[in-house]
Amino acid sequence: RSPNDAWILIGYKMDVNKYLNKQYGRLGCWLLIVDIYMQELGLELQEYVPESATLKTRAAIFRRELHNNSHGFLQIKEPTNFCVVTMAKLKDQTPHHVGIYYNGKVIHALNDMNYYQDIFSLSDQYQKMEYWTR
Repeated sequence: RSPNDAWILIGYKMDVNKYLNKQYGRLGCWLLIVDIYMQELGLELQEYVPESATLKTRAAIFRRELHNNSHGFLQIKEPTNFCVVTMAKLKDQTPHHVGIYYNGKVIHALNDMNYYQDIFSLSDQYQKMEYWTR
C-alpha cells in the first residue's frame, strides 16, 4: 500500500488520538512518522535514535530518508493525506522537523508532546514547508 492508494482516499479514517497520547522520545518527530507509516500504511521506514538530536543531525536524517529517496519518497507541490511534511523555521534553512499531513492538519512531535495542528497555523511557525509522498 502507498499513501496514493485509493483505499486511503475513499473513506479511510485514522485515529489521530492514538498517536497524540504516545511518547516518542529523542527525534520523536521522525519516530512518529515511522509509527504512523507502519500502523496505518503497512510501510516500514528506518528508525533513528541518534546520540544527539541537534538540528544538524535531524537535517541529515531527513535529507537521507526523503531527499535522497532511500525510501522512494518524491516531493509534491501540495499536501495529500499521509504525506510527510518537512519544516524549517527559516526559508533558507534545511528542514529540521517533520510531521504527517492528514485532513488539513499536521500531526507532529515536539519534545515531550505531540500535536495535531492546522497547516495554516503551523506555517506561521515554519517559513519553509515541503511535502513528500511515496
